[in-house]
Amino acid sequence: NELGMGKVIDKIRTNPKISNGDLIGAVTPADYLIAASVSNCGGYALAAACALVKSDYDDGDDKEADSGADGKKSIEDWLEVCVPSAEHETKLLNQCVAAACRDDVISRKMK
Repeated sequence: NELGMGKVIDKIRTNPKISNGDLIGAVTPADYLIAASVSNCGGYALAAACALVKSDYDDGDDKEADSGADGKKSIEDWLEVCVPSAEHETKLLNQCVAAACRDDVISRKMK
């Protein structure tokens, strides 16, 4: 989750709400930073941006989504291909629960 945050390390070091920013701040910068409190949400934002770019440059030759009358896919078609649906996420979370996956921070608080 911290990869690329070196792009804003000075803000991390000087933020009064971040204890020990000098010690805990990631130093590797990214060309383009997507900061998200939930890493999956940042990933979905990137996937949605890719869908938007793909729909802008669609030449009608790709087979990943259904094509419209002009052979090109709409932004909605590309979003369907690039971003997981709520049903997919629910299935994935249910599989995680069935496999006894856990969030270590939350499980420590529950003890």
